[in-house]
Amino acid sequence: YTGGGTVARLYTIATPYAAEDLPYLKWAQSQDVMSLCLVNQETQQDYEQQELTRLAADDWTLAPPAFASSIGAPASCTATPDPVYASGPGPAAYGYVVTAIDAATGQESVASPIGVATNAVDISGQFGTITVTWAAVTGAGAYNIYRATPDFTNTGVFTGQLFGYVGRSRTTSWQDTNIIPDFTTTPPLQRNPFSGTGFFPGVVAYFQQRRAYAGSLNAPDTYEMSQPGAYRNFDRADPPIDSDAITGTPWAVQVNGIQWMLPMPGGLVVFTGKDAWQVSGTGGAGSPITPSQQSAQPQESIGCSPTLPPLKISYAILHGQALGSVIREINYNFYFNIYAGIDVTQLSSHLFQFNQVVQWAWAQEPWRVVWAVRDDGKMLSLTYVKDEEVRAWCRHDTNGLAVSVSVASEPPVNAVYWIVKRYIRGPRKWVYCQERMDNRLWENVE
Repeated sequence: YTGGGTVARLYTIATPYAAEDLPYLKWAQSQDVMSLCLVNQETQQDYEQQELTRLAADDWTLAPPAFASSIGAPASCTATPDPVYASGPGPAAYGYVVTAIDAATGQESVASPIGVATNAVDISGQFGTITVTWAAVTGAGAYNIYRATPDFTNTGVFTGQLFGYVGRSRTTSWQDTNIIPDFTTTPPLQRNPFSGTGFFPGVVAYFQQRRAYAGSLNAPDTYEMSQPGAYRNFDRADPPIDSDAITGTPWAVQVNGIQWMLPMPGGLVVFTGKDAWQVSGTGGAGSPITPSQQSAQPQESIGCSPTLPPLKISYAILHGQALGSVIREINYNFYFNIYAGIDVTQLSSHLFQFNQVVQWAWAQEPWRVVWAVRDDGKMLSLTYVKDEEVRAWCRHDTNGLAVSVSVASEPPVNAVYWIVKRYIRGPRKWVYCQERMDNRLWENVE
């Protein structure tokens, strides 16, 4: 380089995190949205969950997600009887609420205000209709209508009653000709399990089209799962239905704190400080999980590091133990529906004595290598070819200290990127360098 050109920072975005808390930062990604959680288990410092969204290469946002349905409820609802009561059995009052269905996402809003028709005939025994109308909602493709049990005191007091499903309309009006409500299907109830300061979760994952949070300071063994395909929607009905959001604490044992959640073929593998569990529906491995069907089966009882994320490699999982510097491999046994494993550092224990792995990344191509950062800044690699039972550790030295490692898919390889802290002799200062490994596809030994 001889001169000319310019250099500038491409993009910067502020975050709420203190540097000392970053080892506990955990994330899960869905397309261009990365969900972030952070609870420092040592200092008890927790943060509100965030969403990092990429809108363009130079346009990103970082903000707490709004946990609610993607569409609002109708602002008003009215009910009009025809005919108005004059004589005979009655009078009766009928109460209705309406929800909006998002045309783009299919999500259902919470209920509108109650619309009450008083001085109506008893339409279960006499000819008559109740016309229900409501305010339009932008983005709604349809509306669901729910009705309470009729009130034959004609007072129209429906507060606290259940409203059962009676129909759907694509316009803003609907007529009830004595349709019997289905009280197994009721309007969603607004619910944000993360409101206030009581539940800032420490870990996030995706499982069976649901976003799952867990590991708060106040409820360390509890997980919260969104509605399927509606990652910000934690509403649920009364009585619950299969597509409702889920709350679960299915293990009646010590409080060990959920550290990681990893979706696998048999279910959601949940790592705690002491045990591993497989969470699924009650129908067995891989069955759908619902509010009323949750099962947690104990797996390996070794515990998991709170800061080193497990690596999923085919049907195997590599993870750090909660205590000590051991890396374990656990495998799923389809016949017994259980995970069990081995110590993969046993033959290279000299690389781990008094030290621990703090970061790692899996580069499948070309040579199936796990690249790792040791807590003293040394680089390690694990050549891992499970089918051939190859598990080979190496140490790699450089004129500096490894700080972080990551892998990106850049055909024809999984490119390995490092952050390395190096001492520059001229200005006599330390600098952090972002460096990319060569593709490791060489035609000769040089």
